[in-house]
Amino acid sequence: MFDAYLEKGDSGFHEPRSPACFSAGDTVQVGDPEAVDHTRLPGYLRCKTGKVVEVYPGAFSYFVSTAVDGIGAPMPVYRVAFDAADIWGEGKSEPKTTVYADLYEAYLRPAI
Repeated sequence: MFDAYLEKGDSGFHEPRSPACFSAGDTVQVGDPEAVDHTRLPGYLRCKTGKVVEVYPGAFSYFVSTAVDGIGAPMPVYRVAFDAADIWGEGKSEPKTTVYADLYEAYLRPAI
């Protein structure tokens, strides 16, 4: 495994295998996958609703699979915008503040 890391580096970029499930403008909800030792999902975003503002070109994965939290095969990554008040509550954040997060597709589902 470490030889491959030294030869290829740690870029998680791959050519996409399938189209992205979401588009810019879609409202999405962050899932609540099983917690693992290493995840790219900030805990404060679990179960929160946001809006996709960008779909990054390509597909991405970890160098080492963490399939327990849904990140195994390469997948799309999205920039998602959240209203800070929706994360921390009214009066507990700066007004009119947007929080952006880059999230793997496995962490997102259509908002209900």
